[in-house]
Amino acid sequence: MNPESVNEISSQQRDAASHEETAFHTEVHPAMRIVVLLGLVLLGTAIFSILGIVLAVFLYHLNIIANPNVLSDTSVPGVIPALKIIQTASALGIFVLPALVFARMSAKRPLAFLGLDKIPKPAWIALAVFTMLFAGPLINLMGELNSRMNFPESLAGVQHWMLDKENEAAKLTTEFLKADGPSGLVVNLLIVALLAALGEELFFRGVLQKLLSRWMNSRHLAIWVTAIVFSAIHMQFFGFLPRLAIGALLGYLYVWSGSLWVPILAHFTNNAFAVIVTYLIQHKTISSQAETVGNSKEDLVYILVSLFLTTALIFVSWKFRKKQEF
Repeated sequence: MNPESVNEISSQQRDAASHEETAFHTEVHPAMRIVVLLGLVLLGTAIFSILGIVLAVFLYHLNIIANPNVLSDTSVPGVIPALKIIQTASALGIFVLPALVFARMSAKRPLAFLGLDKIPKPAWIALAVFTMLFAGPLINLMGELNSRMNFPESLAGVQHWMLDKENEAAKLTTEFLKADGPSGLVVNLLIVALLAALGEELFFRGVLQKLLSRWMNSRHLAIWVTAIVFSAIHMQFFGFLPRLAIGALLGYLYVWSGSLWVPILAHFTNNAFAVIVTYLIQHKTISSQAETVGNSKEDLVYILVSLFLTTALIFVSWKFRKKQEF
């Protein structure tokens, strides 16, 4: 057995003791626990999707049940706020509540199980925020390279379908993020940045990555498999690589810091920055080029600076964890 495996096993034993895990989490195989987690997701999705649709119909008088396609026409009054209600309900049902219920099933101290009981020190907060901000041009570069992906001639139909879905998602996102004033910006920050960051980190890093780590007996493998699932679930094929990289970074920040609040903050920073930049562009406060820095050869300096600073901050995060300074 290699040293890493020994360290991981001993770490898991310490975690189990500190979390006061239930028999469900210590005796049931991790694969079966993942099945239970997926069952909670399906149940939550069904209940909260219905709840979101009912609220949207009640508040905005949209005939969603008889004509679901009405939600694809953003020019119809009430569609965008209805979509925001449905997305909020879906996020609660798919990510937040399943993670919380699963944590309660797994441990007598659910917050400790999820890594929410440890408040990060200011240095970790700074590392989370600045790593995501400085990584922006690199993320854009990966997105640009990913968008140039070409399929073989035999799969041309699949590529066209993916492109259509990508364009539809881009148009919907643009409409979704439109905000007439500060109040609209705050709503978008709450839904797109805060709720998404909290819910997805609870589910992916707080629960799924933990289960995969137990099953695979490797935190590195668990981080990358979780990142793959995290990226794939967004169903935006030409943005797969940047989301994969972000997911892996969030996974390592969780393992190194020992607090789920660190990846939550990093995730929030990434999403909030995109929401704020979009708002400023819509109101012609900044140039539209601000959201594409890193997409072209002319941005080489920004890319190199981003690469250097992001790598440096990731290295500092790793050194802090190894030195047990926090």
